[in-house]
Amino acid sequence: MPGVFHHVDCWKVMAFCYSGAGLNKVVLNLLRKSLHNHEKPDDLTCLLLAAKICSEDTLIAVEGMGYAQRAIVNALGVNEHLKGVGLRMLGLCLGKQSKVSSSDFERSHLQSEALKLLDGAIDLECKNSDLIFELGVHYAEHRNLNAALHYSKQFFDATGGSILKGWRLLSLVLSAQQRFSEAEVVTDAALDETSKWEQEPLLRMKAKLKIAQSLPMDAIETYRYLLALVQAQRKSFGPLRSLPQVRLCFSILTY
Repeated sequence: MPGVFHHVDCWKVMAFCYSGAGLNKVVLNLLRKSLHNHEKPDDLTCLLLAAKICSEDTLIAVEGMGYAQRAIVNALGVNEHLKGVGLRMLGLCLGKQSKVSSSDFERSHLQSEALKLLDGAIDLECKNSDLIFELGVHYAEHRNLNAALHYSKQFFDATGGSILKGWRLLSLVLSAQQRFSEAEVVTDAALDETSKWEQEPLLRMKAKLKIAQSLPMDAIETYRYLLALVQAQRKSFGPLRSLPQVRLCFSILTY
């Protein structure tokens, strides 16, 4: 409708547009302006978007923690869904921060706090498949493999096996439990469900599983197929894969 369009609302709309284009640095700068104390510091959607962007980068995860905490406070008693999103973003920021912590004690503490927050978020967002996956990853990093397996299976069921990262997480957790044959069955099933151009990480995983089972010749055969796939991709799409990766395959095959 005709009327005055406030500059903060303009920044907000621009931020979401740039976010859709994947220009997160521009988005964050716009959100910092709109969330300034003299503008609209309590805008929930802006706080959550800023926290989400920061949760993807260890260098600004601390900043994201501040945005997420403010979002949780503002969502209390107002919107349980957004409170759950805030808990999730705070947990992800803490998890990112743990990766650059200076001591083992601090790392372990931050990981534990991240898991508590993500567990709190899943109580409010029990059907959020992305959150389920993130819990699986965090429990795996925390070496709680039974919980990691539970959430990886739950993510797999929620997505119907349609997302590659779900297959990979399930296989990795089984491998961490030294259930190598089961992990290989999952990897083979994933290969059957995945297009040829997306099979590279699965083939690398399968080769490592063969090595873990003391089957070096089978691993070499898998690496042969991987090398052929990489070379075919280079011919079809240009140099999308780095030369060191091709050399690694070649060195394994000629060892």
